[in-house]
Amino acid sequence: MDYGNISDTIKKYLDVGNTISSSVFTFEDSPNFKTSKAYFTKVELRDKKGELCSDYPVGDTIDIHMQFESTIPLEGTVVGFGILSATELPIITTWSRPENFKIGLNEIVFTFEKVYLVPGIYKLVIGISRGNESLDYNTSTVFFNISDIINMPESNRVVNTNSGILLNQFPYKIS
Repeated sequence: MDYGNISDTIKKYLDVGNTISSSVFTFEDSPNFKTSKAYFTKVELRDKKGELCSDYPVGDTIDIHMQFESTIPLEGTVVGFGILSATELPIITTWSRPENFKIGLNEIVFTFEKVYLVPGIYKLVIGISRGNESLDYNTSTVFFNISDIINMPESNRVVNTNSGILLNQFPYKIS
């Protein structure tokens, strides 16, 4: 959550709206860019067809392509991301198992299937770590939009997309 000058805070959130039209994010202005053992170079957001995308209907799939440069061989390294709401409420975090990465450009792709988040703007927080060492952590530049349901089969329809942050449907049985 942001605190401080109201005008600055409003400008920041309006700027997020302008950023949302992008599906490719680069990190040349990050403090870790070219100064860490591993640092993010690019994140691409793609839809289930593999096309660049920044707006996803409720229930769709998001492929998160995370590229990073490594200046040393990395053993036991974890790459992960978290999703925050527009008010910076943490919603979900996931990460890879400890993996080995080569010197040079590496890419890891996370597939987030059936994204049942309430419509709105979300922020992706990304990180690379090895043991207790954080190699790169970016909290400010990757955004995407979840839009209301457009073409969802009647059997899977979510009735009210304003009834919480997560809209997952749970299995049930009648007894």
